[in-house]
Amino acid sequence: MERKAVLQLAQRVYGENDKRVKKLNELFKHANNEIVDVLSTFIADEVNWSAPAPKAQIQELMDDIAKLAVSAAIDERPFVNQTFRDERVKTYGDVAKQRVNLIVTQLAIDQKQVIQSNLNHIDRAPLVNPQPDRAVYSRHKSDVVQKIVGDNHRGWQGASWQDRIYKEKSALMRQLDDQVDDVLKNHYRPQDFSKEIATKLGASEGRAERILRTESSGELSKTIN
Repeated sequence: MERKAVLQLAQRVYGENDKRVKKLNELFKHANNEIVDVLSTFIADEVNWSAPAPKAQIQELMDDIAKLAVSAAIDERPFVNQTFRDERVKTYGDVAKQRVNLIVTQLAIDQKQVIQSNLNHIDRAPLVNPQPDRAVYSRHKSDVVQKIVGDNHRGWQGASWQDRIYKEKSALMRQLDDQVDDVLKNHYRPQDFSKEIATKLGASEGRAERILRTESSGELSKTIN
């Protein structure tokens, strides 16, 4: 493939992705603010993190989880169910952790929808040098995409991009569970823990952007020699 065509593909990949990347930025920033607000509220109330939470507070949490499950698409509900299926909610600390997990679960769903929207947009893009007989794109990098993203770019083999999002967000929730325990136990102030939360979400955002770009590259590679 000629260098000019490779550059043309790269421009289309990264140009089309720009507004989706901005949307991801907004989603992660919003989630970060929500998590800090949730933990700040628990700290401000000066509750004993290991004390039993009021039944009304637990029920409100359960109602919000149920609302998320109902509003989720069919292919998103298994992730919601898996996230909260075996969770024990008895103490203030339990409620705080599940509130944070609820935010991250919503973030995973929103991230998935942004990427899906991007891929749908690419599907509607005009074809360049269409090849009707060419094999459908698989998880293996085509020569074109390989020239753009390189040989060592992660994320092309194995699980689907949706599964990679959910797996990564599950790992993020485990990290945040540990941090919530530490924050509540030591009654840290927002300025003491908000930077660490921002760092964790920033790393997750970077992975989200890579998934968006690699999957978009794969879709666009179908349309060019």
